[in-house]
Amino acid sequence: MIKPLHFLGGLLLCLVINFSTQAQRRQTSSDEVIKLTSQELFLSSGWVYHKGDNLEWAKPEFNDKKWKTINPQLWLDSLSTTDFEGIAWFRLHLTVDSSLWNKHLSLRLWQRGASEIYLNGKRIHQFGVVSPNSSEEKKYSPFGYPVSIEFEAQKEQVIAIRYSSSNAWQLYQRYGRFARTAGFKLSISPLNDTLSTFYTFTLNELFVNVIIFGALAALGLLHLIIFIFYPQQKGNFYYALYCLTLGVTFFLEYIHKQSHTIDRVIFINIVNFIFATTSILMVVRLLYTLFYNELPRQYWFIVALYSATILVGLNAFLTNIMAYLFYTVAILEVLRVTIVSIKKRKKGALTVGLGVMASILFIFWYSALLSLFSGWLVLPVIVNMLVRYVGILGISASMSIYLARDFAYTNKQLWQQLRKVQELSEKNVQQEKEKQEILAQQNTLLEKQVAERTDEILNQKIELEQQNEEILRQQEAIQQKNEEIEYAYQQIKESIEYARNIQKGILGSQSEITAQFKDAFIFFRPRDIVAGDFYWFAEIKDEEKDLHFKIIVAADCTGHGIPAAFMTVIGCDFLNEIVHNREIYQPDAILHQLDRLVNEALRNPENPQPIHDGMDIAIVKIDEKTNNLQYAGANNPLLYVRGGEMHQIKATPLPIGSSHLHKDKIFVMHQITTQPNDSFFIFSDGYQDQFGGEKDRKYMKSNFRQLLLEIAQKPANMQKEILKTTFDQWKQGKSQTDDVLVIGWKI
Repeated sequence: MIKPLHFLGGLLLCLVINFSTQAQRRQTSSDEVIKLTSQELFLSSGWVYHKGDNLEWAKPEFNDKKWKTINPQLWLDSLSTTDFEGIAWFRLHLTVDSSLWNKHLSLRLWQRGASEIYLNGKRIHQFGVVSPNSSEEKKYSPFGYPVSIEFEAQKEQVIAIRYSSSNAWQLYQRYGRFARTAGFKLSISPLNDTLSTFYTFTLNELFVNVIIFGALAALGLLHLIIFIFYPQQKGNFYYALYCLTLGVTFFLEYIHKQSHTIDRVIFINIVNFIFATTSILMVVRLLYTLFYNELPRQYWFIVALYSATILVGLNAFLTNIMAYLFYTVAILEVLRVTIVSIKKRKKGALTVGLGVMASILFIFWYSALLSLFSGWLVLPVIVNMLVRYVGILGISASMSIYLARDFAYTNKQLWQQLRKVQELSEKNVQQEKEKQEILAQQNTLLEKQVAERTDEILNQKIELEQQNEEILRQQEAIQQKNEEIEYAYQQIKESIEYARNIQKGILGSQSEITAQFKDAFIFFRPRDIVAGDFYWFAEIKDEEKDLHFKIIVAADCTGHGIPAAFMTVIGCDFLNEIVHNREIYQPDAILHQLDRLVNEALRNPENPQPIHDGMDIAIVKIDEKTNNLQYAGANNPLLYVRGGEMHQIKATPLPIGSSHLHKDKIFVMHQITTQPNDSFFIFSDGYQDQFGGEKDRKYMKSNFRQLLLEIAQKPANMQKEILKTTFDQWKQGKSQTDDVLVIGWKI
């Protein structure tokens, strides 16, 4: 194991060094002819510079040959305080190809101050208010906001930028490496491509950051609450800290893109650095908690590296060294603990190990592509985002699975202990009855012999008093056990009710879903506190791909109660993965992917037996623009009413999961053209299988479909009320047989 770890350590060290280097982009100098392709062109060299302020310097004919050549980003750690004194001008001479004359192009600017941009002597835009006086200056960070630019019909062009950053040196002295650049960088690209890419990427990035922050914050708070109620599993505490610190970094990225004030951006970067570094330390601490009985000595060495990295955070040189060292040592230790734990077959090590390996491999792949091939390879934005977020969230996913399984195991142990307590209580009650019978017999015998054996009665009285004392002690013990049983029952009930609230949050608001249709309802009634039926909805909008449709799902998981509720969580999670992440929209393809994921999730590597659990499901894709409806089902059909007649589209007679039934499943997709006032229904089998009526029998499919036909033309809220009233009347106060789910909508 030593040699592979040495190799992996060297590989990771190279990764950290490469990752610290920014990806090289295409650049141009002043003596090049500008020719644009679809890629962005950065104007980063050939700039001349003069400190001070004079509007004459904007004119293209001004002689700037004596000006100093400089990098416009103004790296303060390589300049003196006399080189830049708060305000200056930058000029760049360009030779522009005639194909770009009088064409609308995009100019993008990133800066740490305020600027006015001049093209051939004409001011075309400004960001902030330029002034050498900090009280009048207004800095503004545009984050590469695209501005339209048009070159005149001449070869020689001059870009001049009047620029100020009055407190740049004060910020550098205060914040060090986080404020070591005071200037700007500028690029030119095709306008349409830039606008599309900028807004798509910005919106996607902000949306994903908010979603991931919400998910991580929810996970963190959930496991923190679990730790409060069950402090014996300290892994929940450190996993909560990891989720919360990592979630804060995504929230700070979102705030960062909303903040255009330079001082605030710098402060956000500092806080983000601290939380990101802390999340790595929490991963190490979590693994030690899960797989070690006590903390090893190397943990304190990692804590020391972490502390040193935070303390020297404002020094550019020292921070780079300490950060590289801390991340390398921490990642190597995470790999070592994971590999050793898997080798020793510790509980949950394989699950955690897969998440850790996936995260490191995805991050390494992303970093290697960025560092080694950035000169000529341009990855799509969605690929960059996918690789990055899978790499970051791989550990979170594996830890959630591990802790969920541990919680389930603990819950199972609790149920076993509860059964033992119940058996002991029943045994004690039986013994009490037997003792009472013995006592009655002894009292009768004493009454008959009282006259003849007075002395013997006195002795028996003493013995009887002793027995009564023992009986009282046993009664007190039974009372205490009963109180313990009642407390355990109450704890379990509260946990299941809390799980119901979590399930409701996962399923989402029924009113928000039905509001997406012309007229719709969801009738959902679980048999137990938590349900095995679930509904799911997604609306896909992608103007660029001309996609706009809705997907609605009704599913029935195997079993009832807590086991089936776990299946609903798995089903919703996998549907989100398939539709939103993998962008699979065809109902039959969704069923195929869902079946594969469910079988993989439920497969036990240590006991490769056929899987008997799964779900019946109906998936409908609705394109209201083209009046096209696609449907595929696994045991659950689609009913629709048109012109007063009921029509049925049969489902494929195979379930999702249940690998023992059929290995190579093929789900059939059906398409129909919708018409105005068509009514559609998808449902589980709970309604039609409910026992009741005068003969205590099932409601039956035929009665259920006749009821749907009768109410199809009524408003959705009335349909739902009729279904509810009919169900309650048929049940006649008897217990509910199964979970019930009926979804209906009109076109």
